Amino acid sequence: MLEEPHQELAQQLLGCRYEELTPVQRSVIDLIANETPTGIDPKLKHDERSFGDRLADPAKRLEIQMALRAHRLLGTRPVTGDRP
Repeated sequence: MLEEPHQELAQQLLGCRYEELTPVQRSVIDLIANETPTGIDPKLKHDERSFGDRLADPAKRLEIQMALRAHRLLGTRPVTGDRP
C-alpha cells in the first residue's frame, strides 16, 4: 500500500487518488512527499567569478565583435595569435 502522504498530497493538490495520476504527476507528488531536493537550475548557481571578471567577459566579446566588423568593412583579415 502507498504511503499516506502521497495519497493526501494527490487528493489535496490534484483532486484524485495517487493511482489515477500520470507518471509525471506521480513523480512530482513523490518529490514533494519525500522532500527530495531537485537539481538547481544552472542559471541560479552562484558565479564564483569576481564582479570585474563577470563584467570583462561581455566587454571582451563586444571588443572582438567590433574588431571583426572593422576588418570586414576595411576588407582586411584579423590577425590571430596562432600564426607563425
